[in-house]
Amino acid sequence: MGRWRGRGSTRRGGEVHEERSAWARQIGLSNPIRFQGQYHDRETALHYNRYRYYDPRVGRFIGQDPIGFSGGLNVYQYAPIPIHWVDPLGFTKKCNLCTDQENKKEKLQCDEIYDDYNQAMNGALSFTHITAKGSVPNPAKFGSQPFNGRVVPGEYRGFRVEYDERHKAHINAFNGKKNERTICFDASGKTVTKIVKRFNP
Repeated sequence: MGRWRGRGSTRRGGEVHEERSAWARQIGLSNPIRFQGQYHDRETALHYNRYRYYDPRVGRFIGQDPIGFSGGLNVYQYAPIPIHWVDPLGFTKKCNLCTDQENKKEKLQCDEIYDDYNQAMNGALSFTHITAKGSVPNPAKFGSQPFNGRVVPGEYRGFRVEYDERHKAHINAFNGKKNERTICFDASGKTVTKIVKRFNP
């Protein structure tokens, strides 16, 4: 039967609180392994991640992502939820325990994702609290049609239905200058063009 040598508890950001036996302390026994792909550097209290260092006290990398925005919009982020997500090389995060829907949401960089347009529109209307009576056509920023959504006159509140290479089919919903959501749905560019025509009398 083995003897107890040490144990540790990990906080959300990856900081480890270690308890070691007198024998383990005497011979310098410690476990330097942290989140997947990380090695604890005792001198700096940082975690080495092959291409950059991670600070477990603040839950982020101390240097920008070497591959820039290809790894995500937050160039210092390790992962949204470290229990589900990993970033073993310090380049780009991936979800180990996520559903296909969650992975798709992350890949398309959407705040919400739905199976079809009607579900996405319900989400947009719920977020913006606008109605057909209290809103007017919203001028399109892209595409051949003059309008692609609805907006409340005199307020920064409304939505636009769009398709682009980054998000694919989506609704940009906004309810205040700093309160915007990208709501994605499963549809082709051709389908989005047909949907947008509905906003043009």
